[in-house]
Amino acid sequence: MTRFGAAVQKIDERIPGVDLPLMSVSQTKGVVRRSELTDAPQRAESLDAYKVCRAKGTSSSTR
Repeated sequence: MTRFGAAVQKIDERIPGVDLPLMSVSQTKGVVRRSELTDAPQRAESLDAYKVCRAKGTSSSTR
């Protein structure tokens, strides 16, 4: 068995100061703009530390 981290290439791309849309994951809709799911304000003051996920890319968060 191969660990997930050993099977994929890690790309850490962040673009401080650029206003990209915040995305959300929904069981029924998949990956969509957060504004399509809720009108609630974002929790973070700035999205500068958020990672960029490109089309046809994969993103995972493991802690």
